[in-house]
Amino acid sequence: MDIPLSAATGGARVALQVISAYRRPHLEIYANLRHRIGPEEVIPTPGRFGSEDDEYRHRPQDVFMEFILVNIGGIRAENIALSMPKCFDVRRVGIQPKEIPIFCGRTLAQLAPGQIFPLLRLDQYELMDYAGGERPKGMHTESLVIEATYDGPAQGLNRLARLPSRIRRRRQYRMRFEFTPSVLEGFDLPAPEYS
Repeated sequence: MDIPLSAATGGARVALQVISAYRRPHLEIYANLRHRIGPEEVIPTPGRFGSEDDEYRHRPQDVFMEFILVNIGGIRAENIALSMPKCFDVRRVGIQPKEIPIFCGRTLAQLAPGQIFPLLRLDQYELMDYAGGERPKGMHTESLVIEATYDGPAQGLNRLARLPSRIRRRRQYRMRFEFTPSVLEGFDLPAPEYS
């Protein structure tokens, strides 16, 4: 993927300002609506009644929501535990979002300032509410909730600030993210990313 130099330096400048603004770890979850268009595929189709073979040209399209965890704080976050206490019914073959190992008690050891960790991807059809039928009734009105608890590093004065949390066997900081798919109804797709 080609990124213009001015966009990269501008993004780095903003990230540096955000990261230096916090003197503690600060986690955020971002939801991005992505629109990818793949390379052109040529599908040969047989001709009818002795005519020449035809070609069908097609570019696969992929529309999805991605959820990423970002540390926008000034120092690293440690012992990050993620949970998903509430999730709408996802029509998916295989593992459900609540059953992904990162939401079932596994912890991230650390997340450095400015580091990104991908959490979850929901395709376009998974955001739809089927309500017992085969055709979607619209977007889900229920919400998806992700909670994170984490500590700051055990060094310097933070060692003392972390003491009450450690005595109670809890983490030092907590964060909650809530997403409702129905807010996307009527939105235009973002500009496509071609590959």
